Amino acid sequence: MMLFTALFRRTSKSFIKCRFHHLRYYSATPSRYASGSTTTIWKGVASAIQDEVTDGKLIFDPLQQQAAKKLTRVQSTLESYNHSTFRQQLQRVEEHHKQQQLKQQKQQLQQQRLKDGTTQSNAELNTNEEPPSISIQVPRGFYIHGPVGTGKSMMLNVFYEHAPTHKKRRLHFHSFLQEIHQRIHILNKQFLDEHGRSYHVDTDKSRNPIIRIAQQVSEEVTLLCIDEFQVTDIADAMILNQFFGELWRQGVIVAATSNRPPDALYEGGLNREYFLPFIDLMKKYCVEHHLVDRNNLGDTDKTGIDYRRVR
Repeated sequence: MMLFTALFRRTSKSFIKCRFHHLRYYSATPSRYASGSTTTIWKGVASAIQDEVTDGKLIFDPLQQQAAKKLTRVQSTLESYNHSTFRQQLQRVEEHHKQQQLKQQKQQLQQQRLKDGTTQSNAELNTNEEPPSISIQVPRGFYIHGPVGTGKSMMLNVFYEHAPTHKKRRLHFHSFLQEIHQRIHILNKQFLDEHGRSYHVDTDKSRNPIIRIAQQVSEEVTLLCIDEFQVTDIADAMILNQFFGELWRQGVIVAATSNRPPDALYEGGLNREYFLPFIDLMKKYCVEHHLVDRNNLGDTDKTGIDYRRVR
């Protein structure tokens, strides 16, 4: 037995060295950083992967290199992005919109009471106040898909590790869904205990538990990384549509991996037409990358190596 173990270690040494980086960061637990740190130097994804290749921990893969270059561009836009300022500007715009709605409702009420109108009510509505605006552009995230074993999760891990923000989380898709369902359940129970069953009749967004959870998540993270994204259940499909719609509206950047392209998510699912708006949002807010050689789709050697089988 000892002889076999020693032999296995010698023959598989290079394989372990190659695959080590693919497993090192695979965890649903978010990394913890000192929030006050301002001296961190972020390494580009392409540079980080090249360093691993140079050290012999990864095999050079031209398809991964193409994806790494795109991830590096996403990373550079994230470096100058101020998520908290964006959310403050968004809040001011929404508050201004609510005030305008209240003024319009007040004017309509006054017009009902006074058929001829008054100068005072018109002056109150037609103020010269300049409406607030949002000056910060939200960077696009990343959605990489392709065959199994081609290094999608590895690149997501490298991107997550070197992403220039301390407010970030990396989750496997199933862990992510479990957490969202649990938080929705807790919030629904809280609503029920405080307001009774009639509270759920109101369709206002502020009383929508999915929207509320998405807003809470947007306060917690700037970057959300999700590995092995897939949708197979109608309940999950309906939650994701609302959840990510609000998450992107709040300026959160999403990076994800999947075996399926966006158009194939929840393919053939029940009431899929209600899920299609999510696919449109995914394409709008994420850079899509297919991890294959488009010029050699018929060649299995060019469509990505399954590194799970490399020895």
